Amino acid sequence: MWRFLSFAWTSFTWFASGYDPDDWFYRISVMFQRFGSLMIAANIHQFYEQGLTWIGVTGYAIMRLASCSQWWRVYRQVPGHQKVAWRSMVGLLGLQALQALWISWLFLPAALQTPALFLFILAELLMPVWARSEQFDNWHPGHIAERYGLLTIIVLGEGVVGVSNTIQYFLANSSSAARSIMFLGSSLVALVFSLWWLYFIVPFDRILNKERRHHDSFLFGYGHFFIFASIAGLGSMLNLVTESVAGDNGNVISQMYAMGVLSGMLSVFLLTLTI
Repeated sequence: MWRFLSFAWTSFTWFASGYDPDDWFYRISVMFQRFGSLMIAANIHQFYEQGLTWIGVTGYAIMRLASCSQWWRVYRQVPGHQKVAWRSMVGLLGLQALQALWISWLFLPAALQTPALFLFILAELLMPVWARSEQFDNWHPGHIAERYGLLTIIVLGEGVVGVSNTIQYFLANSSSAARSIMFLGSSLVALVFSLWWLYFIVPFDRILNKERRHHDSFLFGYGHFFIFASIAGLGSMLNLVTESVAGDNGNVISQMYAMGVLSGMLSVFLLTLTI
């Protein structure tokens, strides 16, 4: 479900950078897109606990239809962009049929579920690449860099929550000296702060302005999936480290293992940012 929300946000961001007229029709269509995304978010727990998918599938269909109406306006009203608009509409309507395949995936034999899953995900990701391979060149590099930066800050909030939970646990349950707790807290804050600093030291706006090739925008747009995932995972891994120290997991997870997974999340972030 998280992948669907990230994919929807990415598509919306690049479209808005190039074609947002900021009129009443566009705002209402965005309202429906947000409503669909809320349905997906509300379905996350039921999806993992009960296997319930129809709410999320319906929300994704609403988002796609709203997006299709926006591309129809581009096709009618923006000269020279009919091809990218037509491809996008065909792709979006074709993916409505793909949603039926997502439902059918639940009933596939176990041996076919994994390869089918990768096939459906690949189709979802390649549709915008095919649709925007031509004519889609009017996005603003500064706007794109700003939007991705803002979402990075939001996701960094997950790390801040993880730091807060860790410090609260040691304050309430640890017999360590206050000096040690202060050292732990300042170190964790410095860790999250370093991720923020490293991300925003990269001049993405100037890079995107210089490299406006399609494969560069593809790498920037989809590559951020791994940045968002690693930062969000950082907060969860901090909670895992706390649980390993507290023994709340029945000592199944060792502290060394928890720290290793945490280091893995940091490695993914640094590697993706470097690429």
